Amino acid sequence: MEYFCSFAPFINLPMDHFFYRSRSKTIKQLWMSGGLLVLMIAIAAFSFGSADGSLKIGIFAIAFFLLIGYFFASSLSQLNSKLPLLSVTAEGITAGVTPVSKATGTMLWKDIRSTEIVETDNDTLVLIHLNRTTPYAERIRKKLSKMALDGIIDQEADQLTIPLTASELEGDAHQVHRAITESLKSNS
Repeated sequence: MEYFCSFAPFINLPMDHFFYRSRSKTIKQLWMSGGLLVLMIAIAAFSFGSADGSLKIGIFAIAFFLLIGYFFASSLSQLNSKLPLLSVTAEGITAGVTPVSKATGTMLWKDIRSTEIVETDNDTLVLIHLNRTTPYAERIRKKLSKMALDGIIDQEADQLTIPLTASELEGDAHQVHRAITESLKSNS
């Protein structure tokens, strides 16, 4: 037996949006990181082989190699992840696209003041402006450091700005912004 509800089209249920890792964008970033790794190995090998005192350059190259290597291994391990990097639900926004957004946890709709989209030189960011900075700032301080709050918190206005990037997501920043603003309007 089939059940039919004639008033269903008039119910405005909030729609959840999930943004997953883009395999092609991640592979492109892995190729770039791999190229940097090879370059750092070449610089380190050259500087250790020369006798002109360029040992400092070699040490810097090895340190940079280790840093890029960590990010390379991290991206490689998450390449086949089936979990969304960004979730826009009836509760709020949960993002793992930047270290700050990951440390923030779920941003509740009642705490979101506004959103905006900002073009930078290399990326397009979606900025989430939050009220009630204290609980979010404490989480960020605990998981990252106090230094992570520099430039994103305004104590006088009691506002915290969380940047989101779509550089690893399927879709672009404009789609992310549209999903967030639609959900913000329906959950306000």
